[in-house]
Amino acid sequence: MTSERAPRDTAVIDPVPIRVMEARRIQDHYGGTAVWFGYFTRSWWALLPEARLVEGTTPERLGAAIAAASGAVASLDPERQRERDRARRAGRP
Repeated sequence: MTSERAPRDTAVIDPVPIRVMEARRIQDHYGGTAVWFGYFTRSWWALLPEARLVEGTTPERLGAAIAAASGAVASLDPERQRERDRARRAGRP
């Protein structure tokens, strides 16, 4: 093992603000859902309003798990959601 430090030009990124933003994004998309990142499990978690706990390894997989558990649309991508809404209004699957 070496005790060398990282060079001064190496960026150190704090993942906490990113995780907080991802959790808020999922909470905004699926209202009434508590979302958090489990630091010990290294997974994303959500507590659905009907007291059901779901897990995902990424924010996108958590969104899919929430959607599957609640019957909602799985996409967190707003553009894909708009395309689906347009297709549904036009009578396409």
